Amino acid sequence: MTNRTFPSGVTVSGPQPALRIRDDAIPAAIPRAQAPDQDDFVPSRIIINLKLDLGTNLKPGDPIQFDPPVTVELPFTAAEANQARARGKNWPDVGWWNGRKWTRFTNVVSSTGSSVTVAISDWRGDPPIGVG
Repeated sequence: MTNRTFPSGVTVSGPQPALRIRDDAIPAAIPRAQAPDQDDFVPSRIIINLKLDLGTNLKPGDPIQFDPPVTVELPFTAAEANQARARGKNWPDVGWWNGRKWTRFTNVVSSTGSSVTVAISDWRGDPPIGVG
């Protein structure tokens, strides 16, 4: 089992022994907002620029398949939890930058009062991840 916790509080776990996990600098070009016609998810903060790799020679943007999935636990603040509850949600939205827009994770597997865990089985492009 590979397990890594970053200073941001994000924890990544996977059963793959060759799994390499890192957090790169968040590119300045990643928008903090987007046009309303793209989606209604805009993170209040970008929490990590997650890079996952199995040591294979894939080109940037090639998909990586994880079976079983890798889990990513994303912490959120009390203020983010309160904002979510004000919108009628149990936890803040979490999502990734797909290169054109912010996209919600649809594979939330659990939530506590301070974090959301998502399962990732198909990973493309090593995107930044946001909470909000």
